[in-house]
Amino acid sequence: MKFLAALLVVLNARLALSSCGHGTVLHPRAAAGEAVELPNFGYGADNGPTNWHGLSADNVLCAAGTNQSPINIDSTIPTEQPGFITMNVAVQDVVFENLGTNVEVVLTGESTIGGRQFALEQFHFHSPSEHLVNGEHFAAEVHLVHVAKDSPEEILVVAMLIEASGTSSVDSFDTLMSNINRIPTPGQTTTVPALDISQLATVANTIPFFNYKGSLTTPPCTEGVTFLVSTKTLPLGVDNFNLLKNVVKGNARFVQRGIPATENVLVSSFRSLPLKVRQESAANASVATTSATERDTVAEAVAAARLRRLTPFHS
Repeated sequence: MKFLAALLVVLNARLALSSCGHGTVLHPRAAAGEAVELPNFGYGADNGPTNWHGLSADNVLCAAGTNQSPINIDSTIPTEQPGFITMNVAVQDVVFENLGTNVEVVLTGESTIGGRQFALEQFHFHSPSEHLVNGEHFAAEVHLVHVAKDSPEEILVVAMLIEASGTSSVDSFDTLMSNINRIPTPGQTTTVPALDISQLATVANTIPFFNYKGSLTTPPCTEGVTFLVSTKTLPLGVDNFNLLKNVVKGNARFVQRGIPATENVLVSSFRSLPLKVRQESAANASVATTSATERDTVAEAVAAARLRRLTPFHS
C-alpha cells in the first residue's frame, strides 16, 4: 500500500474543471460575458484518465474511488420502467460551446424523475460511448445533466446511447452538428436558435432506463451521482457523427470495476505489477514513503473527496 499511497500524493495543486459537472454546484458556469473556462484535464497519455488524480488533489477519487463511472451494464443493474422520466424542455435559443474536452449545449428544462423535480442544466457528448451494455460500446453517448430542485448538490445524469445510422437521425442532433463547424476551437461558443429536443425527450419519456449510483466520468470523479442509462439507442447520421468525432476526438473514460467495487481499477492495475516495478515507479516519482503521516494525508484526501458528494463545493 505504501507504493500506491506514494503515487496518490499529489504535487500539482492545479484545479481540474469537470465538463460532466459543468453548470452544477461542482463547477458553476462563468458569468455572462466572461470567457469559457477550459479544463486542464484531457484524454491523452499525460492528462488522461490514468493520470487525472495527478492533476489536482481534488481528483483523488479518480484513482481511489470505489463507486466510479462508467461501468459495463449487465443483468445486475436494476431497470426503471417507461414513465420513470418525464422530460419537458421548451424550444429555445441555446449556447453551443467547445470546452476542449467536449462540446456542450447550455439550456434550461425540467424533468420529473421518480416523482421528484429536477432542473436540466446542460447536455454534452462522449465518443465512443462511456457506458457499455453487456460488453458492447456504442458510437457515442449524450449526457443530460440534471440537479435536484430540492437538493441542488444532488446530480443526476440521463445518459442516452447513440448509434451511427445511415438512414435516420435525431433532428436536434442534426441541428447541432450543422453548427459545430462554428466552434472548431476550444473556448469558442455560438448561439443555436430555436433548438427543439422534443424528439429526444419523447424517447426518454417512453423507454426503460438502467439505474445505478456512480460518479462523474470526468474530474474530480465525485461519487454519489445517479445515472439513468437508456435501454435503447438514438440514431445519429453517419456524416454528422463524423463531424462530432472530428471535434471531440476520443473523450470517453475507460470502464470502471462495477458498483460497488472492492477497489478502484487503477489500484487493481497497480497491484498486478511486479513488486520491483512498483518500487521503481514510486522511486521515479520521488514520492516514495513509509511515513504514517503521508499515508494519513492520502486517506484524509480520499475521505474529503467522498464528503464532497454530499456537500456543495467549487472545483
